[in-house]
Amino acid sequence: ICAAPRIIIGTGDLAAADEFITRFPDPDPNPWFDILRTRMHAAAGRYEEAAATQSRSESLGTHLAMAIPSFNLACALNRLYIGVQLNDPGMRADATRELATSDDRELASIAQAAGLMGTTSASGSLDSLCAVLTAAADLSNQTGHRGHQGISLVNLSYAEIARGNHAAAISSAKVALDLLLSCGN
Repeated sequence: ICAAPRIIIGTGDLAAADEFITRFPDPDPNPWFDILRTRMHAAAGRYEEAAATQSRSESLGTHLAMAIPSFNLACALNRLYIGVQLNDPGMRADATRELATSDDRELASIAQAAGLMGTTSASGSLDSLCAVLTAAADLSNQTGHRGHQGISLVNLSYAEIARGNHAAAISSAKVALDLLLSCGN
């Protein structure tokens, strides 16, 4: 059960998340379920509720944080997503640092892309951002995480528009749309 939230988050299958929580109810507060609930709230556009659920998950899971590194990474990934949606640079930077220093190449790549997205708008390189987003999408494809891959490709399409590469933007956006629709998003 502990491995399922990361797999569900990686695939972006929020219908599976809801089914998982329903099928395996836990009468006690469960920080793993809160990780999934955080994503479900965020997908519905309830970002403040998502942030509160994420905070509760981390508070409940302090004993897990020391024993299960994947718990920390799942929390950091949620904080990154919520930080981007709420335009909270502190939350985004904290999560990006934690993911970037992890042993997980896919999450480190996502963190690198998120960091570049934050700096590119001010003074960064769109070419570097596009290369990192492509690498992140490729890693997510290799691991079968369609949700992560789709999000990386959506971001790539925006970066390609900024570079003036409209054909590449449309191509990335079409693939992203197919991936995200296949996840139920």
